[in-house]
Amino acid sequence: MAKALGGWILGVAALVLLGPFASPARAQDGVGVGIKGGLVFSTLDFGANDDFLENKTGWTGGLFIGGNRNGILGVEADILYARKGAQIENVGDIDIDVLEIPVLLRLNAGSGSLSGARLYGLVGPAMDFRLKSEFAGIDIVDFTQGYDVNLVFGGGVEITRFLAEVRDNHGLRNISKNFSQSDDIKTRSWALLIGVRFN
Repeated sequence: MAKALGGWILGVAALVLLGPFASPARAQDGVGVGIKGGLVFSTLDFGANDDFLENKTGWTGGLFIGGNRNGILGVEADILYARKGAQIENVGDIDIDVLEIPVLLRLNAGSGSLSGARLYGLVGPAMDFRLKSEFAGIDIVDFTQGYDVNLVFGGGVEITRFLAEVRDNHGLRNISKNFSQSDDIKTRSWALLIGVRFN
């Protein structure tokens, strides 16, 4: 299931990314490109045994493409580098760096013009590919899975070429590998993002 979902995400992302090159006129139909980044507030869900965890402030940033700003409904794909994890008081941080690829359905309302304001909502799956994982500076790659599957909800506003956005991200997959024998460990995070659209 997770592998099939991952393949679907990558396939749709490739179509969205290659679409403008296959048909230059599509750039006039709302296929835009831009960058976004901001803060990520994350933790890890150990089920009933997570009282010792505190939220960790990380960061994210990267490229977005699509969204169909001129229309009501569109698809947006992102390629983001993100740092997630959690804090354990008086012990240290759990840092998990990932390459995150969301493919999101976007619902637009308001002005479709680049000189106006546009409200939008986002929902869809995302794949996190682990790049690094550490606990208090110690490598724990052997104890965490290589990828995660997430469900993303969010919304934002675009004013002219600038945007502000909030996202809620729920990990659906147990990322523990020989780390916790009794409980699944899942990621939980939300993000505050700002960005700019180039076209």
